[in-house]
Amino acid sequence: MCRHKLKEQLARQIADNFVSVCRIPFGQKMFEEMTGLQSGREYIREYLEQGKIREIEAGIYIVCNLHRQSITSAEGDWRFTVEGAWLVQDALPERSVRKIGQKIGRSRQWVYRYLEALASIGAVAWDGSNYVPVKDADVSKIGLQIEKGILSRMKGEVR
Repeated sequence: MCRHKLKEQLARQIADNFVSVCRIPFGQKMFEEMTGLQSGREYIREYLEQGKIREIEAGIYIVCNLHRQSITSAEGDWRFTVEGAWLVQDALPERSVRKIGQKIGRSRQWVYRYLEALASIGAVAWDGSNYVPVKDADVSKIGLQIEKGILSRMKGEVR
């Protein structure tokens, strides 16, 4: 990889780290001073477009979603996150829990737990040959109530 690409990646990581840890309102000048990057306006514009930050006053920004949404289920200390649910849904359609795990770099047990939780809220279905995401499903409710064995029942109903 060329040196220019490495510098761009490092700058991107520095900017991303700033946005992920900043908990106070900031402006372009503060962004540039804290990160050491000269092109603060470009990053701020990009983060605004992505919805990672929002402008509360002219030139003053705050980070959106300061608190990651996660829900603790009744399953011991298992925590479900919306990001994890999206990760599983993005890997669909797929037939096998193992293949989904390989696609996203997670264990089959982790994938099974998320599939079960997603199916319990109606965010994942079985179409006869694959697990498929359900459009417009509210994944923010993941983990609130989990139906044990729902994946087996879904497969049995389609057969």
